[in-house]
Amino acid sequence: MTNNWEEILKQKKSTEEKKQKKVEVGAEGKEKATISDKELALIYEAQDVLGEYLVDKLSNWVNQNPNIEPFLKLFGPYVLTYEVTNYQNGTQAWKMRYTPKISREFFARVLGRVADGYATSTDLLEPVDRGNGIDKDNLKPEDFNLLFPEKPVIGDITSQFNSGYISPYDIVMLMEPEKRPLMAVATKRNFDKRTQYTQSNNYQPNAKVPDLQTVIETAKEFEVRGLREILENFTKYFKKV
Repeated sequence: MTNNWEEILKQKKSTEEKKQKKVEVGAEGKEKATISDKELALIYEAQDVLGEYLVDKLSNWVNQNPNIEPFLKLFGPYVLTYEVTNYQNGTQAWKMRYTPKISREFFARVLGRVADGYATSTDLLEPVDRGNGIDKDNLKPEDFNLLFPEKPVIGDITSQFNSGYISPYDIVMLMEPEKRPLMAVATKRNFDKRTQYTQSNNYQPNAKVPDLQTVIETAKEFEVRGLREILENFTKYFKKV
């Protein structure tokens, strides 16, 4: 009888340990990847790099509407992108838009920087049916339109802003949000090394992309291993410039 109770206790202990080690499961039953401190540091450093760039690039709107600056610094690096139109005469128009989608999981990490991540404990990220069904995994422009009180100014930017010059950061902003951090930071490190950013905000042609050595060094620093997919996503858009 004692042996039976000992076995039951062992099984109970094993069950409790499994519960403690249980990982989060996504909407489709897939395990969510855990994120390391270095991965989070990369997301935040890229946020700083791209946020500063956006504030500079959209300085006219910032000067007229100072309350838009926090949005550009915190959220712009991941919820904004460009719509590129090619004309027959060889010119291009780069209009700023909301990104087509960003994963709720990734956006939660971005929100984690605000008020110690308080928003992630509220209903802010709960999926809502906007008339096109419920997307449990992603946030889309229709969600952004309702999330940000700065919407009037953002609307002006996304309807009026046409980029007059293209930089490597603009190419990064074309990438899928989750793939931007490494290339944003590598681009900044590249410019720090080569100092080819001119006073007129125009980049030298040979400084349009970070070299592979810089990308690998940055990836090692932040322990990023999925390099090929990130580089292919970057070069796909760079070829269009």
